Amino acid sequence: MFPPIEPNLSGERPRPRIIIVPAPPPTRRGRLRRYLPVLLWMAVIFLASTRLGRPENSEAIIDPILQFLGVKNVDNVHILVRKMGHVAEYVVLALLLAYFCLSSSRETLRRWWFLFALLGVLIYASTDEFHQTFVPERVGSVRDVMLDTASGAAALSLVAAWRKLRQPTRL
Repeated sequence: MFPPIEPNLSGERPRPRIIIVPAPPPTRRGRLRRYLPVLLWMAVIFLASTRLGRPENSEAIIDPILQFLGVKNVDNVHILVRKMGHVAEYVVLALLLAYFCLSSSRETLRRWWFLFALLGVLIYASTDEFHQTFVPERVGSVRDVMLDTASGAAALSLVAAWRKLRQPTRL
């Protein structure tokens, strides 16, 4: 079963043998814990891309608040608030995709987590904007895809920096 141990006559300290044991296959519950948050958040983004997410609907909520706060140029601030909504949506998506990749049992996903998560953000942002081209009163925009992807990249960069800071220092 085990290879025979050879005597060490050189006086050097023997090197330990490292045996790599593959991770156990993920359970259904473990997969669900990884997949479900990503899929639910994608559904939230999808709903925001429908007629529910029209500027008129968000104006009904945002404009009275801005007027109460005494903001004079409500239209420009409204656009800024809507774009910040894009940023928030895709920061959360990027974080969920990072968790999805980093907690995977697949070595490739764990090793290349940043690339896979960013690619997921880019693909979903593109399909989301494409979806908006079919929704009345909505327009798909390449600028929004770029904003969404940049937001995801910023969030993933912060995760990468945090992971780097948590690693023990080597002397």
